[in-house]
Amino acid sequence: MATLAQRWQARAVDAIKRRALRLLHVTAAGEALILASYLWAEEAAELGPLNELTGLHPEPWLQAQLARHLGDEARHASILRTRLRALGREPSGTPQVDVVSAHKLRSLKRLIESAAGHFAAKGLVPLFAVVESVEATTVRVFKRHLEVLARPDAPEGSAITRAILIDLLADEQRHQQACAAALVRLVQPQEEPHLAALRARIDEIGRSFGVIGAAALWLAGAGFQLQARLSGRPNRKPGGAHA
Repeated sequence: MATLAQRWQARAVDAIKRRALRLLHVTAAGEALILASYLWAEEAAELGPLNELTGLHPEPWLQAQLARHLGDEARHASILRTRLRALGREPSGTPQVDVVSAHKLRSLKRLIESAAGHFAAKGLVPLFAVVESVEATTVRVFKRHLEVLARPDAPEGSAITRAILIDLLADEQRHQQACAAALVRLVQPQEEPHLAALRARIDEIGRSFGVIGAAALWLAGAGFQLQARLSGRPNRKPGGAHA
């Protein structure tokens, strides 16, 4: 169960990120920054662990699950790249990883390596646990974003991104459930305490970067808004989530 301090931190991070999303959507460049971060999550943060899973020669049922998952992520990346181009931002061939996220990924990789010996399925379990956590985070992020875009004061032009997020969210929820089901099949009864400890450590790593990430997102939103004002370019007008 989360402590009082952890619950307070989660509420603070959520509030900051909601404000940041509203600021970023004021400009097309700000919206593109958000979607570029989602593209990075699809192509870098998640595909890395998934590709490692395929290299572990899992059972046929896992191979089929991974093939579906990888196919979905490739489709998501294509959709996001198309939207970024429409917003005037040509996505780079390889998404750039920011310093904070790169450090987080290194921490998770070290955890995967250290936890593998606790399970009969070896690295499969910590890898799936990390992907499950990434999916849970993505679901939470997309839901928050959709709630922001559902506000009456959502900027004009939000409808396209909103439709994209609804599409992607359905897949991410399914992925989260599939990862949880895979862990049920892979983890032996006597290994359950190790899995619980592993999940707790993954959550701890995620929380340790939460406030920094939220602050960086807010500063980016404020920066884009200020840049638009100084350059004389008009900000997007509030137009409703379905404008």
